[in-house]
Amino acid sequence: MRKRLGALLWALVASPLWAGDLEGVVEIHSRLGHRPTGKLQRLPGQHTGPLYQAPARTSEPVDEVTNVVLYLLNTPGGPNKVGHAKMNQKNRQFSPYVLPIVRDSTVDFVNGDGIFHSVYSQCECAPFHLPEFPQGESRSIQFPQAGDVELFCAIHPEMNAHILVLDTGFFAMPGSDHKFRIEGIPAGRRVLKAWHPRLKNPVSKIIEVPASGSLHVDLSL
Repeated sequence: MRKRLGALLWALVASPLWAGDLEGVVEIHSRLGHRPTGKLQRLPGQHTGPLYQAPARTSEPVDEVTNVVLYLLNTPGGPNKVGHAKMNQKNRQFSPYVLPIVRDSTVDFVNGDGIFHSVYSQCECAPFHLPEFPQGESRSIQFPQAGDVELFCAIHPEMNAHILVLDTGFFAMPGSDHKFRIEGIPAGRRVLKAWHPRLKNPVSKIIEVPASGSLHVDLSL
């Protein structure tokens, strides 16, 4: 009986009865920095030839609002869980450009091009270098530490992307309509952060999450 009562109390604590949703619209009015270029990081024994330097295809215009990540500080749990995510390499580009994940998740790097790629990062939270691999193959990396993991290709320096490793599963990215929504947030005062990899300073906003219903917050970055 005591065990069952203890389990019930733990469930009540782990899943708060008072929780609300957060929704809103994001716009960018600040000037964003330029995408950086990596360096050729060819490893010993790698080859050269047309499977390395095939011409890049013309890319379409990007709506940078869809690359914003909105997340809550000091709020464990959340709808997004530890798991597997995918970072594609196609047309000599990483896709998506920004990939938010929960800490301890694994990312599969998938080569969808008819050329070789070699992914690396020099960030302090997750430095790594994947040797070149061909079309149709993938390599996987787990990310146990929170932070911004900036990616480059050791063969194609113009390729750049970011994996944002978070300590919370309460995060979202705006859609093409610039709207976002985060559900099931424990009620109370929270800090909402809006992050973009080329925004000089992330935007933080203190919010009061209701015990039920939705809170609407619009952000101008």
